[in-house]
Amino acid sequence: PAIGAAPLLGGLGSPLFAAPARRSFCWSSDRRISYSLQEPPPNDRDMNLWELPIDPSHAKISGAPRRITNWAGLALLDLSVSTDGKHLVFVNAGFQKDLFVAGLESQGSLEQPRRLTLEGRNNLPSAWTPDGQALFFYSDRNGNWDIFRQRLLERKAQNFILGPGDQTEPRLSPDAAWVLYWDYVEKSAESKPMRLLRVPISSGAPEPVLEARRGAAVRCASGHSACVLSEPDKENGELVFTGFNRLGGRVNEMLRLAADPGASPAWDLSPDGSTVAIVDVDERKDRIRLVALENGSARSIAVGQSEGLSGISWSADGRGWFVTSSSLRGSAVLKV
Repeated sequence: PAIGAAPLLGGLGSPLFAAPARRSFCWSSDRRISYSLQEPPPNDRDMNLWELPIDPSHAKISGAPRRITNWAGLALLDLSVSTDGKHLVFVNAGFQKDLFVAGLESQGSLEQPRRLTLEGRNNLPSAWTPDGQALFFYSDRNGNWDIFRQRLLERKAQNFILGPGDQTEPRLSPDAAWVLYWDYVEKSAESKPMRLLRVPISSGAPEPVLEARRGAAVRCASGHSACVLSEPDKENGELVFTGFNRLGGRVNEMLRLAADPGASPAWDLSPDGSTVAIVDVDERKDRIRLVALENGSARSIAVGQSEGLSGISWSADGRGWFVTSSSLRGSAVLKV
């Protein structure tokens, strides 16, 4: 976007300068424009502050831009400078995702959560180790998405998969011998398929499993031979579920459901591998839809008066779910 100047009493304006990655700016009384600028990829989630000297009498730039911060993890908007030009206030509009863990009591309530990840970047959980003492998660702390493993009693995560592109959503194979994950080498190529790779849980060289459409997701049930893949079929407005094994190759198409082509509904696979639970967002009330993979039979369960359901995880005993709910009134973790 370009910044221009125009006479206060009216008249033609003139452009001052253009910066495609500029997000916010303000003009101080000491003849400077301060502005926030988005960093180039792969750090394009960050913004930093720059300043530019201006000759107000001629509405022209009087010097070169100068970088004044070198920060990470901030999205700087709504800049405002004090009258004396000595202080700048801004809104950090970034939304940082951290990992917290909490013990689950027998009655289903949670103990006091504690923060697990201490890095000032986004961290998204994806899979537990079989002993329940460590997490696999993916984080953009290196500028792109990489995969890490961290034990609950440790303060620092271990590198697990680092690469030049994005590596996301680690999942354990049914026998817990392999970690499956998505690999994006070309982030901007929306038409390119996603690659599902696998590595031994003890770490090692990646091996290909399959390719899938953008927006695909994977779930595996412990003790079963096959995993389940969901893919959006935008041409037909459907979400397609297919079985596959960790050695590579699709086994069989299981199910097709009508779905909004632009949506990516949250879903999870039951511990016995027989049923998927899908979050259905409704204008009046959100529901959980249960669909049997074998015959496609379905039923829905209304989740009280909750709204904004955004995630779902089947409980270990297969008797319910944990879902996340977010609205203007706040956020919550619900047990259904």
